[in-house]
Amino acid sequence: MALNTGNKIPLYQQIKQNLKQRVKMGVYNEGSSLPSLRVLSKEFGVSPGLVQQAIYGLESEGLLAVQHGKGVRVLEKKSSESVAISFGFIQPYVEYMTFEGQIIHYAEKVFDRRNNFMIPKSSEGMASREREIVEHFVQNGVKGIILWPIDNDPNGEFFQNMSHRIPVVLVDRMVDGADLPSVVLDTHEAGCDVARHILGKLNCRRLLVLMDNLVISTNRDLIQGLSEQASEMGRMMDLTVMHLPITDFIQRLNVGDYSQVNMYIELVERQIREGGYDCIFCPQEEFLESVIIEPDMDKKFPELKLASMTGPMLTRSRKYNEFGVIRWVWDFPQMISSAADILQQWVLRRKRPTENVSIQIKQWQSTE
Repeated sequence: MALNTGNKIPLYQQIKQNLKQRVKMGVYNEGSSLPSLRVLSKEFGVSPGLVQQAIYGLESEGLLAVQHGKGVRVLEKKSSESVAISFGFIQPYVEYMTFEGQIIHYAEKVFDRRNNFMIPKSSEGMASREREIVEHFVQNGVKGIILWPIDNDPNGEFFQNMSHRIPVVLVDRMVDGADLPSVVLDTHEAGCDVARHILGKLNCRRLLVLMDNLVISTNRDLIQGLSEQASEMGRMMDLTVMHLPITDFIQRLNVGDYSQVNMYIELVERQIREGGYDCIFCPQEEFLESVIIEPDMDKKFPELKLASMTGPMLTRSRKYNEFGVIRWVWDFPQMISSAADILQQWVLRRKRPTENVSIQIKQWQSTE
């Protein structure tokens, strides 16, 4: 069976869906064994590693059981339905942030599809609380943890030591001192793509990048990608990166504090006038919406283009959407889903995985 290599869906996901359909249709009955990796890889025309990746994903969902030396068996419904594991999910965002609600929503759907339980907790950006939550999970029988670290996280050695007691998989960002399996978004390549599109395809004169001042690998890699690509294009002089406390600004907005809005409007206007920028890129859509789009700054600078990052929900105001902001999509659901696969394999196999997964950030294409 030939797979669709032109499809945006990864090959292992196509294999996974095909095998799942075969089980559903009774091609592989409950309790029966699947053909060998060699046979399946030859049938699909791919490497055994891709077939194995698909099988591990179905094992995480409780559909298959990998038995070393005995092959892969289709679980009976009673067996698959009884495989319910309690996992912890720790993220750094406070509950009144819209983003926090979206992240919890993604995680709940991911674990629900695997018939598992998910206990969400917020570290509220505090290293001490992060440690307390991990200890609490261990003491109360949680089997594994997905950890979204705080910025500039000092708990690397702590997480490394705890991983000998409970499986821990990192998402979104790395932590110094912690050699743990991780799933991150490829912000370095995204930075390259942003520079190629804005300075290359659109041929904008000057690009102003407004970055959050959080000290995290995500931001560092994004800036590095932007800078490397601009340098390769011979346009480094046309790129400016300005660091601002954007997360703090957004948190204030979420609790109805608009005291800093005018200050940032004046700051951005001054930068555009003095620097001659005709494009602004800021990963946080809320900042662009509040400081540039809502105040109608485009009327003062009609040539101004805006670019940003967005979550899969694309939840912004009508005015924002009509502005035509160029957007790249953070695939947080896929990031959390991949982390859940790795974590469940670690728990079921009792063997520490070594993979670090990097997920592509793609430019959003309107279907209108």
